[in-house]
Order: sequence, then structure tokens, then C-alpha cells
Amino acid sequence: MFNKSPVNIARSKKYGSNFYICHSLKLNRRVSLHSNLEYANFLDVELNPNIVKYLEQPLQVEVKGKDGDSYKTTFDMEVLFKNDTNELWEIKYSSDLNSGSNSSNRSIKQIEYQRKWCLENNITYKVRTENEIFKGPEHLNNMRFMYHCLCRAQSNLIQDNLKRIKNRIQIEKCITVEKLLNDDAVKLSVMPVIVYLFIHGYIVLDIYNQEICYASEVCYAEN
Repeated sequence: MFNKSPVNIARSKKYGSNFYICHSLKLNRRVSLHSNLEYANFLDVELNPNIVKYLEQPLQVEVKGKDGDSYKTTFDMEVLFKNDTNELWEIKYSSDLNSGSNSSNRSIKQIEYQRKWCLENNITYKVRTENEIFKGPEHLNNMRFMYHCLCRAQSNLIQDNLKRIKNRIQIEKCITVEKLLNDDAVKLSVMPVIVYLFIHGYIVLDIYNQEICYASEVCYAEN
């Protein structure tokens, strides 16, 4: 169902600096994000190996409301998973859905229209709030670090060093980041490989409650 390009959404004056232009590793192009929460969702999607493709601001539809009038609404993201599941998402703070304010009422109506359209067109629809995106106090900072770690990695750096570092962690069972850095001959490869191993489920690392640092403990995931 993917369109070739995002719907052109003007930058809102309400949000000021809450506007991001980021390079997507998955899409190999720049993406525009219109809130802090959309940016956090972008990082979560980029670091999720089960999502193979996505499009921000993917689709604008017209839905007839209960009053008989037609309303236009634009989804925040479309995602495609490895199992070929296709979903449309709306990204909202939970406070926008239950405060009783005019803004909250508009958000609730928007979600009602989007859910109606998806139901009629047999497409899975989800509303993602900070409760689904953030899993701990340090999650956002660590997602940002991991993403930029992958962005800075040179071509083939991860694949050329993956087996050696993965085997070392498997033998040790648990080892600190500092120990891996001190012992490995290709120090520049250590953090990108750790990130790769983590997002693919090969290792366990607490990215939710603690900032990734030299003292962080990396443990092999026994499957």
C-alpha cells in the first residue's frame, strides 16, 4: 500500500524546535518528523530489525463523520514487518487522549476517523503513545546513542568484526563494555557490533534504566 513519498505536511508554528530532519538508514533518505514523540518513534523503528520498511506521513484520507460531513486526516506512519504485516500508526502523547481539552477532543476525533477508515479498508491500525515507545528513563538517550553509533560506522565494519566479538561475549557469558574495548584489536568496531548484536537479540543489555557506558554489562542471550 506504500506511496512513493510522504504527504507534504507544513511545519507547524506551534511546535517551534520540535521539528526534526533525520537521515534514515533503512530508507537511505531524509525524513521529516513533527514532534519529539515522532522523533523517538523514528529511533524505535530504525532500531527494530523486524520492521523492514516504513513511510512517515504516508497517507491522507477523507472520512465521513457521524454528522455527515467529510474530514481529512493524515496518518503519522506506515510500517511493514518481516512477516508482511502492514500497519498504519498515529503517534500521540497519552495526555492528548484524555485531558478533556479542545486539543484532546480533536485528537480523539482524528483517531476515530482513522480507525474507521482502516476498519473499512481492512488495515491494522495502532495508536502509539509514549507508553509504547519509552520503556525506561534512559531509553530515549540510549536509542539516540545507538542510532548515531550505527550511522558513524564505516561500511563493512560490523560484518567484518561481528563473529569475533560475538564469540567473545558468548565465551565470557557476561562482560563489560570497557573490557571488550580494552581487549579488542579493532576498537572502533566494538560499540557498533554491540548495538547490532543487541537489536538483533543476540545479547542482553539494560538500555532502559542505565546509560550505556564503560561499566555497562553485556551478556550473551541464551536462546
